[in-house]
Amino acid sequence: MSLNNKVVVITGGGSGIGEAATKAFLEAGTKLVINGRRADKLEALATRLDPKHENIAFLAGDIRKPETSSELIALAISRFGGVDVLI
Repeated sequence: MSLNNKVVVITGGGSGIGEAATKAFLEAGTKLVINGRRADKLEALATRLDPKHENIAFLAGDIRKPETSSELIALAISRFGGVDVLI
């Protein structure tokens, strides 16, 4: 199964297992929306992996808050047209 151009949303994508998943999915050709609590970590990771942010968008915030969850999905839809995978 090809993941090329699929849209993946990863919560906790800025460090640890989430960061490793972010790298792996990007290498597989996906579009990514990553979330975490620290904007500086998310931005640094996104810039390191995709300097022009063509394939990565990010949103800092606490995923336990309903408004963050809503904003995260809205970002995936507005940037990449939807969500194929949620991690």
